[in-house]
This record gives sequence, structure tokens and C-alpha cells, in this order.
Amino acid sequence: MSSVKGKKEKKCLVSSVKGKKEKKCLVSSVKGKKEKKCLVSSVKGKKEKKCLVSSVKGGRNNEIPLSSLDTRHSPLLPLDTRHSSLLPLDTRHSSLLRLGVNIDHVATLRQVRGTAYPDLVQAARVCEAAGAGGITVHLREDRRHIQDRDVFALRKAIKTRLNLEMANNPDILSVALKVRPDEVCLVPERRQELTTEGGLDAAGQERRLRPTIGKLRDAGIEVSLFIAADPRQIEAAARLGAPVIELHTGTYCDLKGAAARRELTALCAGARLAHAMGLTVNAGHGINLENARGILEIPHLNTLNIGHSIICNAVFTGLNRAVREMLEAMRAYHGGKP
Repeated sequence: MSSVKGKKEKKCLVSSVKGKKEKKCLVSSVKGKKEKKCLVSSVKGKKEKKCLVSSVKGGRNNEIPLSSLDTRHSPLLPLDTRHSSLLPLDTRHSSLLRLGVNIDHVATLRQVRGTAYPDLVQAARVCEAAGAGGITVHLREDRRHIQDRDVFALRKAIKTRLNLEMANNPDILSVALKVRPDEVCLVPERRQELTTEGGLDAAGQERRLRPTIGKLRDAGIEVSLFIAADPRQIEAAARLGAPVIELHTGTYCDLKGAAARRELTALCAGARLAHAMGLTVNAGHGINLENARGILEIPHLNTLNIGHSIICNAVFTGLNRAVREMLEAMRAYHGGKP
């Protein structure tokens, strides 16, 4: 929705989650040599307003620094306040490409020494403050990094979305049903692997996966399957009633040249097929600032789940900046290749 009155322009995006409507409006007004931008969020009659004021003197744009606009309750990326032009709330493009930050390796630092630090809740809050639209953790069977207590603590603390990655394991399923994260992503898992290798064989494990997916959905948890961009796997996900898939991008991220281009073509085709079947398309694994440009060619993306590269960059830049740098790279998304 867009409206213009005099020198005031207003653009709104209305979203609905589980029956709760949220309305966010970006209002831009110009008076004399001052420009004011406000993000107004309204949920159940409660309004929150945050503004940025810029002034123009001698042909230069001088922004008055204010606290960043709060996007914790919306998939909208933080507004780019470096430029004075009004950013359109285009629901097809980067305004709705969400970043889920995987903080497993914050826990790895803790577990390797058996200390009480670093604090995962603190890490999650820093990511949210930087503009992340969700927090992802993988509760593995061997508990090598994330512990049960971490998942419960994060569920209580974070303000965005909690995405729990897990194998199809009764013990982990029991934890998930108690925690009730916003989303569960079912992944393959082998104890000897350093990280998740390949996608889940949904087509070959339909009988085993169906009861788990049913229990999660009955608990009100959104279910995602971490799969390769293989038509057989995508069709199996649809048959199983999983409304979301996460495309495994690790193979593409490890390749170069023509081989990488072939894999990217397959990812794009998989995303188009999933979208045509009514599935939400996420992507993740191996994504970093260098290969993100190729990933952004994939159409119909909703969320990128990225962890290792962000935590590595955070060693040098700090976690807040590492998240913001990835979000800035994601702004180049224009819906992918049609």
C-alpha cells in the first residue's frame, strides 16, 4: 500500500502470522532542508515509531545519528539510512529476504574449553540487534556444541524466530516438542561428520519421516526439510506435507567455474519447482560474502541460514558488524533469475 500527500510519502506492508496482523509503514517527509523518515509498526493497536532525521547543508546530506530501526518482529531487513531516498517496501525483493544466523559455533568455543562463556543468549541478542530475522541452532545427537539447555534458554530470550535443526531422532524430537521452536529443519546427521554433508533423503525415507513431521505440525511447529535441489526430493517434501524446504547450497559453495555454474543452475531450477508446488524456499550451507552473489541468483528465496562464515568474520570485525555485512550483501537480491 502506498500513498502520497503533499511532500509526505507513505508505504506500508501488512503481514499476518498465526492470525496476528502486523503493519509496518515507512513514512518520508521533507520540510525545508530537513527530511524525516519514520518506521511505524502496529500490532494489535500497539504502535512503535522510530525516526531518522537528515539535514542538507551546502549540498551535503548530514544524518543525525539515531538508534537503528528495530526489525526484530518483522522479516524486513534494516532500512538503509545512508541515502535520503525512500526505500520501497517491495515484497518480491530484498525487503523480505530474511537472514537466519546459525550460532552453533559460538557454542563450539564454549564447549572446547568447558567454560560458561561465551553466552549463546547474548550472541543471539547481538544478531537480532544487527537485523537478523531469526536464530538457528543444530541440536545434534552427540551434543558437540548446542546443549538442551541452550535451546530452552533461546526459546525464552529471542524476539525473532527460533529455527531448530535436528535429525529424525526420537530423543531430539522429544526436546523439540517441549521447546516448540518456530521452525524445525530436519537434516541428515552422521556422528563422524564435521558438518552436515549433503541433503536429507526425503524420497527414500518417507515412511520414517511422515510420523515425525506429523507430530511437529500438530504441535504448531513449521517443518522444513534440508534437501538437495533434486526434483525427487522436492516432490517428496510436498507429499510429506512439509511446507518449507531449505536447499543445500554447500556443493555449489565448494565448487568453482563451470561446475559451480551447473550446480547453481540446478539450485535455480529446484527453487522454481518448489515454488510452483506451493513450498517456501530457504537456502543454506557454506554461504559467505564471496559466494553470496551467486546464491542471490536463486529465485523465490525467503530465508538464508548462514552461520560459520559470519562467526569467522566476527573474530575480526565483531558479531554485530559481521551480521550487518551479510545483510548488506543480501540487499543485492532482486528476486533471483526468473
